[in-house]
Amino acid sequence: MALISDAIKPAGLGDGEFTVWGEQITVRNGRTSLAGPSGQNTIAGSVITLREALRNIMKVGVPIHEAVRMATLIPSRVAGIESEHGSIEAGKRADLIAFDDDLTMRFVTVGGAPRINRLS
Repeated sequence: MALISDAIKPAGLGDGEFTVWGEQITVRNGRTSLAGPSGQNTIAGSVITLREALRNIMKVGVPIHEAVRMATLIPSRVAGIESEHGSIEAGKRADLIAFDDDLTMRFVTVGGAPRINRLS
């Protein structure tokens, strides 16, 4: 199983009103809908992040190492880019995230260059 997110722009921003692709949408309790009374039954996209997907799959008993594999190597394999992405190996792109027990990002590298360092 692969964990992915097809999240739209308001992902991670919580509840509120947003404009996406020129449409007004409402986010309430992680569910999106077109704004206004006529749009309340129309899903307007996903706002789940991969971190939330990891948390959800771990809640049903999947060990963290397998959940991370489901969010990295498996999607890369499905997309046909596993020779460059999805695992830590020589010759692969060094996009890495280190997180703590709460899945809060502590260190991030993109192409081997540090972007976030909250280790101190």
